[in-house]
Amino acid sequence: MHAHPNYPLSRRQLYKLVNLFVKWLRIKVRPEVRALIEKYGHTTLNTLTVARVGVLLDDSTLTSPADDNFDGRYRETQKRIRNFTDSPVIVDVWCRTASLGDPDEDA
Repeated sequence: MHAHPNYPLSRRQLYKLVNLFVKWLRIKVRPEVRALIEKYGHTTLNTLTVARVGVLLDDSTLTSPADDNFDGRYRETQKRIRNFTDSPVIVDVWCRTASLGDPDEDA
């Protein structure tokens, strides 16, 4: 991930951006907007995220929804995430940190 091709971000900078985003959600966003984000926010269900959510929910059978049952499986997984925590957005951020790697090592 790069902000600009000529100015790549280090992993430490990426972690800082994620942390600032979470802090912004908690502190700077008006309560009524934050409530809407919490109410309607979802966790992205790509392959990496589904694997991390499976670990979080202790479900080794969790897989990405197939096209023929996408809507049902998507809603079921989002409901399970919401039952685990009231913040699917935070779960999404947590899942994405796995792809950032170690903040003390630059690739």
